[in-house]
Amino acid sequence: MGRAMAKWRHPLLVLLLGLSVWSFWESLCAVEVKEPLTGAAFPQEMGKQQLVASGVRRKYGLKVYAVAFYLDGSSRLWGPSGHVTARRVVKEAPGRASLRIVITSSLVTKQKLSQGLRESLRPRLLNLVQLAEAEEVLQEFEEALAKGPPLKRGTELVFTLKQSGLRLQMGKRYAAEIAGKAIVEALLATYVDAKAVAPEFKEHIFQGLARK
Repeated sequence: MGRAMAKWRHPLLVLLLGLSVWSFWESLCAVEVKEPLTGAAFPQEMGKQQLVASGVRRKYGLKVYAVAFYLDGSSRLWGPSGHVTARRVVKEAPGRASLRIVITSSLVTKQKLSQGLRESLRPRLLNLVQLAEAEEVLQEFEEALAKGPPLKRGTELVFTLKQSGLRLQMGKRYAAEIAGKAIVEALLATYVDAKAVAPEFKEHIFQGLARK
């Protein structure tokens, strides 16, 4: 009887150890970082992309949303302080980066968010393309937002910054694509250029790139 019990203990021990290791690995993968001013939680990794920095978009004193920037771990944008410019981020991040937004105010609606992003994107698009194309891209972007689910506090939006265009995901069930690299570069510039809409977030991005 003792030998029989011993035979069973080893497989059971291996199984329990295996479950413990798996649970530990899952907990590592699920590590989140909280944006300190809003408490919004961001995962440290999204696939191969690593969290660079987080910050807050304010308007008229209201904390509209928390935002985080993610970048592929193999990107050349990681490096010593001062070696990366806003232009390099705008040109080199597409295809390797994402922006993740968490709505932090119950006053934010799709219409208000769309209007705010349009105000930021339009002048930057006009630096890249002609007026007619800029308006067409903005309309496509606004329609993509409008078709998504209603916004509420805690709603997450993920902008995957591809080389060929922008992928928008709202919540877990809605996704849309906006073609063209101009919208990607304009969105990146919104957060890293000289007139960035969230200056502290911009600083955090460049500080974060220098940490690795």
